[in-house]
Amino acid sequence: IEEKRERAHLNKQAITVADLVNEFMVKEIRGRLKRKRPDYADTILRNQIIPTLGQKKAKDVSRRDVIDLLEKIVSRGSPVMANRTGSLTKQMFSFAQARGWIEVSPCANLTKSSIGGSEKPRDTFLSYQQIWQLWHGLPKASFNESLKVCLKILLATGQRRGEIILGEWSHISFEKGRWTIPASLSKNGKEHIIQLTPLTSSLFMQLKELAGASLYMVPSPVSQDDAPISERAINHAITRSKDIFGIENLTPHILRHTFSTKLSGLGVAPHVIEKLLNHQLGGMLAVYNHHPYYKERKEALHLWSETLVDICSAKNIESVMAEPDLIEAAESL
Repeated sequence: IEEKRERAHLNKQAITVADLVNEFMVKEIRGRLKRKRPDYADTILRNQIIPTLGQKKAKDVSRRDVIDLLEKIVSRGSPVMANRTGSLTKQMFSFAQARGWIEVSPCANLTKSSIGGSEKPRDTFLSYQQIWQLWHGLPKASFNESLKVCLKILLATGQRRGEIILGEWSHISFEKGRWTIPASLSKNGKEHIIQLTPLTSSLFMQLKELAGASLYMVPSPVSQDDAPISERAINHAITRSKDIFGIENLTPHILRHTFSTKLSGLGVAPHVIEKLLNHQLGGMLAVYNHHPYYKERKEALHLWSETLVDICSAKNIESVMAEPDLIEAAESL
């Protein structure tokens, strides 16, 4: 009954875009769809949509209004954010149309090519020397010590930032030597196990000491309650310290690219790397091959940890070991 009254009130008042954002977040993103990370969608809608269109009646928003808004995002150098905003806006107005709050969506036929353009896969990854730069640059950076340890763990394991930033200590078993990422945090909705190595076990112990009595691996330094730090905090920290690292376009996801690329260079089989990244195997392998490859994954993680220790133990950047693929290329000349 309460929901019907609320809907009748919104209809009577002619719902605004700000009202629509609230309805869309509650009923669709957090409700029917149960998005794993609804705060990201909420932040985009509130930061990108509401300041410009919030007070406008949803039924009065035109296609031109939406395109103007998205073009402003592109013009400030954020085409990817324009695409994310466009996608959410399109979903939101389709939601409004389905409920009869608007007759026609202003986002009909809106595509990436008409917003920020198609997004090309990033091929950025770090060289051994850049890994050394990052590792030795971290002590000089002036941001949260826990985030510094997180960056090392992400480089050593190839996992996603949210899986550690939102992680809880119940996910770690030092006795069994495992980090278990629950289905609720993994991108593909499946539980994922990462075997710990001496390096990653040591890093998690450092993180545990920094976390104190918190249930979370990286507790928020500002929240009055026990809560994890924001996922974006690690990106903001890197951006503020980019001059210290001296690495262009460094992001947490580049560490995942690096992990995958360097394991390939060390001779680890592609299907093992895919399993380590918690990807589905492609083609018929996905249909018929359900083997978890735990033994091979453990061997690969130990190999990469040992390689990282060798890289970062160099006295200076000039002393960093040569990369396997470069050695092979040089010997073939």
